[in-house]
Amino acid sequence: MKYCSDTWFLLELYNKSDEAMKIFEEVIEAKSKIIIPTISIMELLRIAITRGEKLDKIESLIKELKATQKVQVAVLDEQIAMEAAKISVSYSIPSIDSIIAATHAITNCDFLLAKDNHIMGLQKKKYLKIKNW
Repeated sequence: MKYCSDTWFLLELYNKSDEAMKIFEEVIEAKSKIIIPTISIMELLRIAITRGEKLDKIESLIKELKATQKVQVAVLDEQIAMEAAKISVSYSIPSIDSIIAATHAITNCDFLLAKDNHIMGLQKKKYLKIKNW
């Protein structure tokens, strides 16, 4: 299984929710892979700063994820940017959400780990499949 992570999943993992930990364990056991868009990392850091949390805890989580070698950070490149622009205009969703959806599409993920209303609309329109709880 190949997942793409929205910021929501990273927050769930940070908060050690049972379902998020289950998916991460699946990844560690080499059954799956997670793609994390750089924009999701930025949003996670922004949320942590806003909440007054220590950034070292978030940075530690990101470092732990990347250390598994089953987690890949997807950098916003020209191909993802072009797809994101098309998604944003076609489906009238914010740029950040369209970047995450485009990363999912370009990296050929099976599921997007998300619970965002804008992204949920893309599932209804059969653009992608979402896994959440």
